[in-house]
Parts: sequence; C-alpha cells; structure tokens
Amino acid sequence: MSESFTTVPFPEMLGRFSSKEPIPGGGSASAIAGALAAALGEMVGALTLGKKGYESHQGEIETLRAEARVLTRRLLAAAEEDAEAYQGVMAAMGLPKDTDQAKATRREAMQSAFIGATEPPLQAARTCLAVGRLGLRMLIIGNRNASSDAAVATLLAIAGGEGSLLNVAINLSSIQDADLTARLRAEAEGIWAGLSNLRRDMWTAAHHAGLEGPPAEVRA
Repeated sequence: MSESFTTVPFPEMLGRFSSKEPIPGGGSASAIAGALAAALGEMVGALTLGKKGYESHQGEIETLRAEARVLTRRLLAAAEEDAEAYQGVMAAMGLPKDTDQAKATRREAMQSAFIGATEPPLQAARTCLAVGRLGLRMLIIGNRNASSDAAVATLLAIAGGEGSLLNVAINLSSIQDADLTARLRAEAEGIWAGLSNLRRDMWTAAHHAGLEGPPAEVRA
C-alpha cells in the first residue's frame, strides 16, 4: 500500500477498510476515529465563537480549536504510520525460514517489526486521550446547542483510544523484551485509566447539559 489512504474520498477509504487486504486495519481505523473526534470538537468551537452568552470562554475556545486542528493532523498521520508499520510486520513474517540462520534472521526482524508496530497505536492512544479531554471541555463550555456533538466527539475519542490500546496489546504479546513490554504496558494502563475516567466525566457533563444517556450502571 504505497498510496496514502487518508487523502482519498471517504467512500474509497471505506472500500480500503472493507477489502480482503489486512492494511489498513483496526489500528488505522482507531486513529481515524480519533481524528473525526478532533474535527467534531473543532466544529463545536466554531459554533461557539461569537455567540452571546459564551463571551468569557472565547479565548479558551480559540485555543482549543487550534489544538484540535493539530490533533486531527497527528491522528491522520498515526493512521498512515500504523498501516506502514504493519507492512513491516508482514514483510518480516514473509522472510525465509529454511535454514537455522534464516530462522534467526527472521526472528530478529519480526521482533524489530513488532516493536516498530507498537509505537503508532500507542501514540494514537495518547492523542485520542487528549482529544477526548478537549471534547469534554467543549461539552462543558461550548455552545449548548452543540452539546451532543461535543459528547459524540468525546465518545469517538474514547473508542479510538481503546481501539489503539488493543493494537498495542496484541503487539506487546509478541515482543520478547520483558523490560520494554513492562514499560509500554505500564503506559498503556495509565491511558486505559484516563479513558475510563473520561467516560465517567463525559456522562456527568452530558447529564448536566440535559442529554439523556444510558443508565448509570452501564456507563462504565
């Protein structure tokens, strides 16, 4: 996959995901969910700027909109990087294994590829958490008429973050460096916790904004 898939028309992008090719896959889809979330957050900001009743938050809204643009670009890049990294995994898996030396070379290449494939979804998860927090802030201070959009932005960011962390986990299961996996797993657990807290805070803010949601016992 040499051509960028995040710059093609949306129906064509969906066609790439629905094909029998494994690239792009779930990691890229998760990053794109986060990018959509950031774009929605920026839209809520646009619908708030200059509106009566929100004067005290205009400066913060402008800052959040600028941040959302940066996060959108970062997540689109992560989607491409995830696909490229998995290409590396597939290339390593396709190396010959007909001799002991070839097997050793293949094992080393696969370890390097799995490590390389872990960073894009981990970066996407970090970024999705930032997007979710931005969406939550928009839900709290943004245009009340766009509160459902801000809530959707937050939920999409959470989904993107959780999906990215699943991709981190599957790569970590194949990495033999115990120290590295322990460090990356600890960071992933911190992001999981942040996303869980974000989901709780989003439903609290949504309730205050007058939005109906699922019963409290199924919000976790």
